[in-house]
Amino acid sequence: MLKEDLQQWRSVQADLKGVPRFHILTNATLDMLVAVMPRDAAELLAVKGIGPAKVSEYGADILSMTSSAIGRGETADPEFLAVIAEAQLARAAAKPARVKKEKNTSALMPLVEDIDEDGSIAQSASENVTVKEAAVEAMTVDAYLTKVNKTLEVTKARVQGEVVSAKEQGMAVYFTLKDPKANATLSAFMWQRDYLQYNIKLEAGTEVIITGHSEIYKPSGRYAFRAHAVEYAGEGALKKAYDALQKQLASEGLFAPERKRELKKYPQKIGLITSKTGAVIHDFMNNLGTFGYEVSFADSRVEGVAAITDLLDALEKMRTKDLDCLVIVRGGGSLESLQAFNNEKVVRAIAQFPVPTICAIGHDQDVPLAQLVADYAPSTPTAATVILNTSWLAVAELFTRHAQKIRHELSRVQEGSYRILETFTAHARSLGTHLRTTRDHLDRTAKILDAHDPLRQLARGYSIVRNQEGGIVRSVRDVSVDMQIDIRLSDGTVQAKIIQ
Repeated sequence: MLKEDLQQWRSVQADLKGVPRFHILTNATLDMLVAVMPRDAAELLAVKGIGPAKVSEYGADILSMTSSAIGRGETADPEFLAVIAEAQLARAAAKPARVKKEKNTSALMPLVEDIDEDGSIAQSASENVTVKEAAVEAMTVDAYLTKVNKTLEVTKARVQGEVVSAKEQGMAVYFTLKDPKANATLSAFMWQRDYLQYNIKLEAGTEVIITGHSEIYKPSGRYAFRAHAVEYAGEGALKKAYDALQKQLASEGLFAPERKRELKKYPQKIGLITSKTGAVIHDFMNNLGTFGYEVSFADSRVEGVAAITDLLDALEKMRTKDLDCLVIVRGGGSLESLQAFNNEKVVRAIAQFPVPTICAIGHDQDVPLAQLVADYAPSTPTAATVILNTSWLAVAELFTRHAQKIRHELSRVQEGSYRILETFTAHARSLGTHLRTTRDHLDRTAKILDAHDPLRQLARGYSIVRNQEGGIVRSVRDVSVDMQIDIRLSDGTVQAKIIQ
C-alpha cells in the first residue's frame, strides 16, 4: 500500500538526516498524498505541506511511489478528497481579516479569529488592538474560477453510473450519469479528442466508468465532471465490445496468418514497452540472453483503460527509432485490466508498426486483440525472450561444437600428427567470423596452432623422418638396412636409404 511505502521511505530519510520523521513529512501530508495520488510535480505542489524545496529534494521518490501505487490499482479515497475539496474551496472563496495595532488605546479586545493557511481556525489573544475592516481585493470572475478549478483538481476519482443522456456538440461530448440505486445524477463532459480514443459509444442505458475530476466550465459557469477516460462497466459489456471489435478487425484481415512477419535472424536492436515499476520488466531482462542486445525502453502504464494514452505515446516514440523488433509485455490479468490492449487505436498502431512485433501480454480467457494482431504472441514475457534468443543460441551451439573439434584436434597435433594438423587447421578456418564474440577466441586458437606447427621446427633445422608406411621414425629400432625413408625438411623432402 502507498501509505506503508511512504512511511517506510520517510523513516529511512529521517534516519539518514538524523531528524524526527515529521521533519521530512507530517502524517497529515502522507494522508494527503494517499488521497491525491499526484502524478507530476504540479499535482505534488498542490499537496498541503509540500513546497518547491521538498519537490526538488523528494519529488522523484514520491512520484515513483505514487506511480507504483496507481499501477497496482490503488485509487484515491473519494470521501477524503471531498472533505479536502470543501475546505480548500472555503479558503479560496474568502481571505482572512487583517489585524492592525492602534496606538494610544487601552481597550482590551476579545480573541480574534483568523483562518490558518491549512484552513483551520486559529485564535490569538490581542492586547491593546482594534480591528479595522480590511479592504478585500476583488477578483475577476475568470481569476476566481481558475482558483476554484485548481482546488477542485483534488477531486480526481473513478465514477460508475448509467448514462441518462449524451450529446456530441462542438469539440466536446456532454452527458449525464445517474446512480441506479440512489436519487443522484452527475453532469459530465469529455473532449472529443479524448472520447474518440476510447472507442466507446455513450448511449442511454449504458453503464460506464469515467475517470477525471470536477471543474466549473467557465463560459457557462456550469459545474460538471471533466472525464479524461471512459470505459464500459462490467465484464458483460466489455466482452460485448471485445467481440464486436474482434469481428470488425478480423473482417479487415488484420489477424490473417499471411500478414505475419518473420523476425530478423540475430536481432540486436529491441524496442521494449512496459511499466518500469512492475516485476515483468525484470523477468524479461533477466531471461534475455547476453548476445549484445541494444534495448530501447519506453515506460508505459499497462493496467486498465488509463494505459491507452501511455501505450499510444510509447508506440509513437518507438516508431522513430532504428529497431529490429518491438516487444510489448505485461503480466496478464482480467478483461477489465487488459482493456488498453483491446483498444482499437492501440491494436491498429501495433498492426502498422514498421518492424515485427512480439506481444506477451498474458490473459485469462480471451486473447487480447493486441496479441492477435502481433507477429508473435507468446504467453509470457519469458517466452518472448526465448523467441529472441533462439537464433543466437543456435550459433552459440554451433560454435561450441567447433570449439570441441578444435580442442580434440589440438590434442592430436601435440602428439606429432602432421596429417591431423592439416585437418585441424581446415576446421579452424571453416568457422569464419560471423560472431564478434568468437573472433578473439579464434585468434587465440590460431596462436596455439602456430606454436605447435611442426613446420616451424623444420625452419629451425629440425626434420621429420617417415618410413615406407608413412609412420614417423622416432628410434633406430624403427629402421633397418636397405629401408627407404623420407626426410621432410623446411623446403622440401629428401628420399634416402639406410645403409648402416
